[in-house]
Amino acid sequence: GLTWCNDTPDKVTAAIGIDDGRTITTRGWYGVEAGNCLHPDIPGQPKQIYSFAEAVDGSGRAVTVGTRPLNWGGARLLCTREAKFEITEHSDCAARGLASTGFAATDATAGNGKTLRFALPR
Repeated sequence: GLTWCNDTPDKVTAAIGIDDGRTITTRGWYGVEAGNCLHPDIPGQPKQIYSFAEAVDGSGRAVTVGTRPLNWGGARLLCTREAKFEITEHSDCAARGLASTGFAATDATAGNGKTLRFALPR
């Protein structure tokens, strides 16, 4: 499965996207404390797993490095929201009051364990 490890001095909140071949379900937010690792629950045999994570301060606001938020994602746009969520419909996120968030595909499927390490940029 997938393991998230937080190598930053800040808390990281993370979301997962699970593609079962019919539907992509996004789920979040998982809190990963500084210096810790977490294994999100991934049911079944997913075709693809996606991940997005963001460092947050003590008030839950995104941490920035310069002018950019400190986050780890990718090009696959999936719906999220600020509060805890589980979403299976990803068309027109904004019209439904949701955020469109860029997730990164991982290779953590079918026995390929994958550890994603969240670290400060160098």
